[in-house]
Amino acid sequence: MTGLEPALADLVRRLALAVGLPGPARAAPPATFDWERWLDLAREHDVLPLLAVRAADDLPADVLEALRTAHTRWAHETLFRAAELRAVLDRLAPVGDVIVLKGPAMVATVYGDAAERVASDLDLLVRDRTARRAAVAALATRGYLPPDGGDDGAHDLALHSPVAELDIDVHVDLTRPPLADGVLADAWARRVTLPVLGGIDALCPSWRALHAAVHALADPIGSPLLRNLLETGWLAATLTTAERSDLVALARRAGVTDRVALALALAHRLFGSPALLGDPRPSSRAWWAWRRLGWQYGAASGLAGTVEHVAEYHLRRLDAGRYHDLDPRPLIATIAEVIAGHLTGAARTAVDRLRPPAVTRAVAAVEPLGDDLLVHAIDTGDVHVLTGDAVEAWDATATAGSETALRDRLDARGVPPERAAAAIDVLLDSGLLVPAD
Repeated sequence: MTGLEPALADLVRRLALAVGLPGPARAAPPATFDWERWLDLAREHDVLPLLAVRAADDLPADVLEALRTAHTRWAHETLFRAAELRAVLDRLAPVGDVIVLKGPAMVATVYGDAAERVASDLDLLVRDRTARRAAVAALATRGYLPPDGGDDGAHDLALHSPVAELDIDVHVDLTRPPLADGVLADAWARRVTLPVLGGIDALCPSWRALHAAVHALADPIGSPLLRNLLETGWLAATLTTAERSDLVALARRAGVTDRVALALALAHRLFGSPALLGDPRPSSRAWWAWRRLGWQYGAASGLAGTVEHVAEYHLRRLDAGRYHDLDPRPLIATIAEVIAGHLTGAARTAVDRLRPPAVTRAVAAVEPLGDDLLVHAIDTGDVHVLTGDAVEAWDATATAGSETALRDRLDARGVPPERAAAAIDVLLDSGLLVPAD
């Protein structure tokens, strides 16, 4: 497939075949094919269990074993999730109507069994904020609690149970910003009851496809993007002719035509599913989403990590409505600026090391995570997880001093000079440690 590396192109082909979408023409992987990279991408996009059940039988034995291991692990997890969802819905019965969104509804309609789909939380839709407050109170009796200062004005509210190790997102709308006035009532009026787990309410097929399309690119940097686009195309392909017309009409009424068109177009480009709304104009979100397919989120470092951060920054601005058009040129200009700054900074750092500078900590909030540290840089808003020597380096910067003195402190803590230098570089590159004025 044009524009995709071999491992990603092969993964896309197999996913399309797995769910009955046309996809690109299949081709046998070359003898030098990077199966480790293929597995990393499948894991990144949360499709290992699906491929374990539906992948072609020409995969290498060790790859098949990795897929089957993931499927077995998730099969055990789904037993808990199913029982917990039923218990949660029973607890919410006095609150009123509840629609189950995303994962469980997908499992009950297009997937063959629950163990084919990875899910990290449960998404529920209630009628309004009054119902949500009642739901929050009811779920608290089962150990699900909102974060401190949870925003009751948001369209969703995340509750977490440290006992169940599960998040429940309680929604009062399907998108942010909210759907156009009066449109959501249609989703409630046309909800359907699925027999799974003794009966759950879900969105009707056209609403289910619209919701998948809207959310496929809601978080294209941090989410399992390929899985989300696959589901968008898969749902669109299963709609009848009347339901496809209904989806197009709903997108227009709800004011989300551009978002739905973009997700459907990307799914069509990857898997050959119906585009329905044509080819949308080029946009920053599409530009980033296409490049995100080959990223392993959280594994990048240096310049690649910087570019990911720039992507998140711009997408947050888009979501906040601060870009009135989606022309990618401002985004590209920012990337060029960031790259230039990164290279200039690297050159400056190399010069500075010829005469060790005094160093100081950035203003930060710190929270232990076992042996690791979660450090929130207050001035930039960035969050970092420090491990190993980086934790020692952070602890050793409790008082400002020269880089030489800092290395001496680390040496006293059992971190030898080469590792100390590397740990200091991590803090300097992340902006948590800065040269003193």
